Amino acid sequence: MFEPDDPVLAPVTNLLRECDEIDCQGMTVMPGMIDSHVHVTASSADLRKPAFMTPSLLYARSVPILEGMLMRGFTTVRDCGGADHGLAEAVEEGTLKGPRIIHCGKALSQTGGHGDFRAAAENQLPFGSCRCCNFTIGRVCDGITACREAVRDEVRKGASHIKIMASGGVASPTDRLENLQFSEEELNAIVEEATNAKIYCCAHAYTDEAVERAVRCGVRSIEHGNYAGNATLDLMKQKEVFLVPTLITYDRLKKDGVAGGTAERRYLRLEATEISARRRRISSHLARADAVTSPSGECVMASRHAEKLFVTRFGKALLTSR
Repeated sequence: MFEPDDPVLAPVTNLLRECDEIDCQGMTVMPGMIDSHVHVTASSADLRKPAFMTPSLLYARSVPILEGMLMRGFTTVRDCGGADHGLAEAVEEGTLKGPRIIHCGKALSQTGGHGDFRAAAENQLPFGSCRCCNFTIGRVCDGITACREAVRDEVRKGASHIKIMASGGVASPTDRLENLQFSEEELNAIVEEATNAKIYCCAHAYTDEAVERAVRCGVRSIEHGNYAGNATLDLMKQKEVFLVPTLITYDRLKKDGVAGGTAERRYLRLEATEISARRRRISSHLARADAVTSPSGECVMASRHAEKLFVTRFGKALLTSR
């Protein structure tokens, strides 16, 4: 029986006396939610914009995004490109209000890939003197040696996972959605370096070929995966690979993407991707039936962060910190 004056329990009872009491009658108490795919520095759907910002403005705009996530019940988020050790530490020490940030630093991209935000006529972005030192969500690395160096550098800066841009995407200016990105030798080198550091790789991948290739090379988490077929889902189940669908993204970008910063020229991509997202809803049911683990992650940007109100499944296994 609990005795509040028991000297053995004194440290606990003293702590309880110092705690605030909240009357929760008629309310529901639940654990904090986890979002497995966010970009906390994405204050605009135009992912080129950070290249035109000072870092102080970029990170200042992250403050209300982080606080909004916390107030909607998300207490841990996995950032898949953009956040760094500084933002994570600021939340950890209480300087900023927000969820715990598990980050990858910069996502890795090949030249002309989904993380290369230079336009066709640009040799470099306005801010940042090289391809890795810029303020977008990605960094460019080509060749096995450069890929190894990029992984080691992100690990040095505190990355808990490595993000690979393994296919084309909607928000990048020069690639096609169906592109395969990085050679298999480069993918294997990236995964090996991450494994050496005792962390894992996740991959942005849309097409069935891109997803299958990434899984075969050792990636542990697939982001998006809209076109993944049944055979690839079976492979993911066999290798215990996570699938993080981001279903709200395409609908919201299409509805108010220009107002949020999406360039009009990307709407053709959005049309195709939204159709595939509907297919993904069907495939998600297949994935769950096939026991492919699907944590929640929505990859929304700008004002659409506020729409991330629901989570279907907690992604604890994805969020192990170093």
